[in-house]
Amino acid sequence: MIAYIVGIFLVGLMPTLVPTATLLLLLPASYLIWNYYPKLLPLLLGIAVAVWFGNTQLDSRITELEAGKHQVVGKVSSSVVNKAGVVRFNLEILQSDSTPSLASRKLMLSWYQPDKSITQNDIIAAEVSIKPPHGFANPGGFDFERWALVNGIDGVGYLRSVDAVIEQRAAPLVRVRQAITGMLQQRYGEASQVSATVIALLIGDKQYFNEANWQVMRATGTVHLVVVSGLHIGICVAVGWWLGRAVQSLLIVLGVRRFYKLPAVSALVVSGLYVALAGFSIPTIRAWAMAAVFLGGWLLSRGSTLWRRFWASMAVVLSLQPLAFWEAGFWLSFSAVAILIYLSEQRYESRSRWLAMAWRSQVAIFLVITPFLLHLFGALTLLGPIVNLAAIPFMMLLLPALFLSTFLALIADFPSPMDFVASGLEWFWQALHWAAIQGEKLQFEGIYLSKFDVALALFGSALLLLPLASQTRFIGVVFWSLALQPSKPAPVERFTAKVFDVGQGTSVLITTSDHALLYDTGRSYKSGSSAFLRAVLPALQAGGTQSLDKLVISHADNDHAGGAQHVLDSIPVAKIESGMPDDIGVAAVSCHHVQPWQWSGVQFRYLVPSVSLGNNNDRSCILEVRSDTCSLLLTGDAGQAVERSLINELYPTDWLLLGHHGSKTSTSNALLDQLKPVAAIVSAGYMNPYHHPHPSVMQRVTQREIQVWRTDHHGMITLRDNGVDGCLASSWRESWPRYWSISF
Repeated sequence: MIAYIVGIFLVGLMPTLVPTATLLLLLPASYLIWNYYPKLLPLLLGIAVAVWFGNTQLDSRITELEAGKHQVVGKVSSSVVNKAGVVRFNLEILQSDSTPSLASRKLMLSWYQPDKSITQNDIIAAEVSIKPPHGFANPGGFDFERWALVNGIDGVGYLRSVDAVIEQRAAPLVRVRQAITGMLQQRYGEASQVSATVIALLIGDKQYFNEANWQVMRATGTVHLVVVSGLHIGICVAVGWWLGRAVQSLLIVLGVRRFYKLPAVSALVVSGLYVALAGFSIPTIRAWAMAAVFLGGWLLSRGSTLWRRFWASMAVVLSLQPLAFWEAGFWLSFSAVAILIYLSEQRYESRSRWLAMAWRSQVAIFLVITPFLLHLFGALTLLGPIVNLAAIPFMMLLLPALFLSTFLALIADFPSPMDFVASGLEWFWQALHWAAIQGEKLQFEGIYLSKFDVALALFGSALLLLPLASQTRFIGVVFWSLALQPSKPAPVERFTAKVFDVGQGTSVLITTSDHALLYDTGRSYKSGSSAFLRAVLPALQAGGTQSLDKLVISHADNDHAGGAQHVLDSIPVAKIESGMPDDIGVAAVSCHHVQPWQWSGVQFRYLVPSVSLGNNNDRSCILEVRSDTCSLLLTGDAGQAVERSLINELYPTDWLLLGHHGSKTSTSNALLDQLKPVAAIVSAGYMNPYHHPHPSVMQRVTQREIQVWRTDHHGMITLRDNGVDGCLASSWRESWPRYWSISF
């Protein structure tokens, strides 16, 4: 079983996939292994399963040749989310007269300024603009391309227009989910904590929680209580088991003794119904598969240890989703189950068995899960185990009560039990708010662990939890101390520049041995998020940058200044400078009046044009960074008139960030001839509607045999001047290749 799991793991780590047809070559090898090394056959089987899955998903992905505008007819195949006036949903294409190959593909679409109402299962005829599912490629960031592959998303895009909406009667399960949502919002209000909590628990829809709710849950370590996961599936398994036992006892009283497997069957049915109600999300399917394997031994009357069932459940989960091991939830779930198995085998005093096991399980889960939480969120609350010791039993009582009260309210219009549950939830939230306030002193933020630090902490946790001598357990504390040591950026003799992949926008981090400067932040979104939060901040955390000496906002356009406030909310900043200090929404001084400065032997200076700065683009801060060996020029969105006015102040430059994302209004022939750059960097969005970089600009660059790096193709671009190897450039996609990543 373990060999099979290892085979799946190996394929998930591959930078490229072999064609599925080549699996036929494994047949001769399988025959030889069968005769000489039969224990290796599961390894080959795991490799075959993972390769088949990966190629199947990749084959259905939208290609660049298929990208563009299309007239399609499709079925709304997901719930419809409406936030900030933007409607988002998945569309399964039924037909496309212009491109028949699009049929049966699944798209994730946005609809801006919608003029019609749509719901799940509706058929729509629309013009869509689509492209392959491309995500930001930066260290520490969310891997959207893997997520899309796992969830069967073949393309992304937006609706240009909707010609017709044909309302379809939704499937019974969808109607139940819609009825629950409508009933709760009508009774308790759309913005109510009660309705948001019940909707999240019953149907797995978390969109109605606001940021304040999430902050309270993060502060008290209770996020897992409202995100349908293994805990909730486990509760349903227990409810189903005892329900089956009750029916079994009744049948025994009536003289029927044949249904001794009824508790296990009932547990699977009840938990399976909950998985369906929660929308068959991947975490719930994963948890239910684990439960099915553990109960399977009972149903099949086959004796097997809990640990064998543990490995079997992992094999089943990975067979259903071979890339699941890349998700934190996979490790969190299996770590929690492993802890419970381990603790169940320990001996406790009979009078305090359950209390001791409950407390030890909370401490153990805290020690194992905390490294993952610090890696993902950079926050730690010591209040979590104490709160969860009371909150988990409350959830074990709440979930069955929710099922019963909701059922009565829907079927018999009997709302009283629902009001009773709502009162309990109001108390629950009041208690969480109180605990969050009281626990502020026990909360630590800004502690981001690297993957190596996570491994150190997990090893330390293992030493603390295993029945070892006190001296050995102390070594576990040492490993934890090493993991919690603040990480520092690798020292550089000169400077390093990281041009982040923020889509259509700009954000560049420049660091010397002891200083850091962020030039621009990328755009903000209508949802309230920003490219800084999604792409830049995780990369800063992964690289160990904990503060900024300067934040430079070149000018006030959204794709450069949109995340300025989020920067200040997330990381300490000493100084802020901008070409438009009065228009960026945060207090700043004009970069046009800042004198040149030096950090660690590296020269920084702003170039101020002599021409009139009439528009936003031309008011951009133009920053030159120069050491003894390498140099970088950032021109923001400044146009060719500004470039011409600065020609006499410019010197040959190794790296040039093309102005205005490669627009034809910037990067003139005169500028290129004066700078003679070795490499040109383009910071632009993948298949952006502005067609940046412009072909004419690329022609100017290539004619001069200048090396080109593009964030939309290469991900984050790293420029290094270490004073030894010259001026080096590398990209994130090349240094971290995975088979599901968009290749160029």
